[in-house]
Amino acid sequence: MSILKSIETLRRVQLTGGGTLIVSLPKEWTKRVGLKPGDYVSFISEPDGSLRVQPSTKPTVEKESTSITIDRGVTSTVVIRELMSRYLSGYKSITIMLKSYTPSIMNVLREAVSKKLVGAEIIEEEKDKIVIQILVNIHELPTPTIIKRMVRVVDGMIYDTLYALSNFDEGVLNSVIDRDDIVDKFYLYVVRQLNSVIRGLYRPQDVGLQNLREILEYRALSKSIERIGDHAQKLAKNIMEIGKQGTKLPNEITGNIVKLGEEIRGCFNEAVKSFLEKNKELAHKVLITIETDVDKKVESIINRSILASLDFMSIMSLGLIEDSLRRILDYSMDIAELAIDMTA
Repeated sequence: MSILKSIETLRRVQLTGGGTLIVSLPKEWTKRVGLKPGDYVSFISEPDGSLRVQPSTKPTVEKESTSITIDRGVTSTVVIRELMSRYLSGYKSITIMLKSYTPSIMNVLREAVSKKLVGAEIIEEEKDKIVIQILVNIHELPTPTIIKRMVRVVDGMIYDTLYALSNFDEGVLNSVIDRDDIVDKFYLYVVRQLNSVIRGLYRPQDVGLQNLREILEYRALSKSIERIGDHAQKLAKNIMEIGKQGTKLPNEITGNIVKLGEEIRGCFNEAVKSFLEKNKELAHKVLITIETDVDKKVESIINRSILASLDFMSIMSLGLIEDSLRRILDYSMDIAELAIDMTA
């Protein structure tokens, strides 16, 4: 189903009765949306002073279906990009046709549907065809709810990584690494929702937002959380690398990293809280704490004089751990600054 195009129509405002202003609805528009005499319309006042008019029973304009034809010799990377573009555009059904049977591409598609797409199921599959249906209802999983779930997953990743550093547990580290796929799924679904609003398929209120302006802030917020999840995964991978080397880190280094990691984790959670609650005072408090205290501790978490006793690979991994902690702190600052922008 195609999206209704934006068409500007000029109408003169007229006075009727004792002072009521009226304006007629464009005939072409009423036909397109199926409006009849006696039907109700709703008026939505936008922050920029404009007025949105829509039928009280809004017609479904969500993109229904699309198809992708894959030529011979096309790489799996290209196929996944095509799939993601259709998913993010808001299609409910995606059919992929292969001009030649390629088991590797079919396997990659199955994995992508499982690991990257929220609410997606393969409802039909043949040797040269696969049909993917997006079953989740946009109203049942609004954007703020997805954000909160992303935060819970990322917070758990950081917490478990710090635990695994103190008590090396390969199973926990592998779990953290795998959980980044969950964060990515949520992030892509947020982008899908926000794209649908931008294209006029839904109102901001349909996805849990108050106005169009919040689309930009929530898009930036979701990206920052997704990047923090990436660095939590990197922390786990580098701790895993140290464990594989059979290296026993000095208690001083381990203790410093865990202590600082908990402080950074606290800054992250407070930054997100300030955004979701539109709490400018809390956002300023988070930024001051980072700038005057936590940020300065990052440089001193690793006692350089102790590094001489460690192997080269462990030293490299410690450097990457330090970098990821700083990146998490930087993205937490970005989130707090977004919270301040939201209240401007």
